[in-house]
Amino acid sequence: VLSRLQTGNPYKRIVFATLVKRGTDDADYADQKGFADAIKEVSKFYAIPVLDLFEESGITYNNITQYTTDNTHPNDLGMEIIGRMISNFLYRI
Repeated sequence: VLSRLQTGNPYKRIVFATLVKRGTDDADYADQKGFADAIKEVSKFYAIPVLDLFEESGITYNNITQYTTDNTHPNDLGMEIIGRMISNFLYRI
């Protein structure tokens, strides 16, 4: 799929981003990290820039209630952080 996207749209830039952490403890950490790592691995293979929100957003299980409405969906402060990161990422590439 990615090969076709890249060859079929040679003048379009494709980017990926990992999800931010969600939940209230480390119980789902391995699955979430595995998913983030898979995104990064595929991105590297296809030379696609990836924004690692999982590791770099600063949202952790210790502070997640500060940045989400329900330990999953970002609140205004969480969206501000994520939005700024996405904007900076897109500006740099």
